[in-house]
Amino acid sequence: MIAGGLLMTQWVAIPLGREIGLREVQQTRVFCESLIPSLENYKQVNQHYPDNLDTVLSTEKELPDLLKSYDFYSGYEDSFQFSFIEPDSFIDRLHVYKSETRMWHVED
Repeated sequence: MIAGGLLMTQWVAIPLGREIGLREVQQTRVFCESLIPSLENYKQVNQHYPDNLDTVLSTEKELPDLLKSYDFYSGYEDSFQFSFIEPDSFIDRLHVYKSETRMWHVED
């Protein structure tokens, strides 16, 4: 009986944890995308994207948890990208946004 109860708890906990993880990923993507207009403005003025986000990140914006211990931005002359790791119980997934394609993709 106890084993059955533990198994049932796992069946509920895994989907619930996955739902929370997906929400966290979505919030992180939205945060990154909110920086794009400032990055584009910077490029218009300076002819390149910034090397780091110090000039575009406002102190009022709090980083999402998935970005707090990770260097999630890479800026180049004509492009930039965001990336972060989605921790999962089975495999970590790398989410990458590339300015050239204006799309996110996921690498396992």
